[in-house]
Amino acid sequence: LTTTTVSDQLRLLDELVSPSSPLTEENRAYVLSLMGSVESDQTWGVSAAGATELKDGWLDRSDGSWIVNSIGVIPTPDGSEHLVAVQSHGWDDMDVGVSSVERLAVAAGSVEV
Repeated sequence: LTTTTVSDQLRLLDELVSPSSPLTEENRAYVLSLMGSVESDQTWGVSAAGATELKDGWLDRSDGSWIVNSIGVIPTPDGSEHLVAVQSHGWDDMDVGVSSVERLAVAAGSVEV
């Protein structure tokens, strides 16, 4: 039920990885360490694209539909990073939403910029 947008989530991730962030290096490292140590049963979504720091979210709505979201940092072979955010809703069940979010994350993570 977030009111943030994908752009908001990407801006947040950028502030977490950018040395020019208003957050201190120590604070950025702390948040990224938390995002990098999630429970194994919650490593889905952008982790399918190789994200090492991530945050997933899901909600079973009262109408029976599912919200499935995932954001994260995907390291690239050249040492840079892809920042990926996927927000979705209206899924018939969580597994379908997770599978779709993972396919989108893999596609987004493989785009060369």
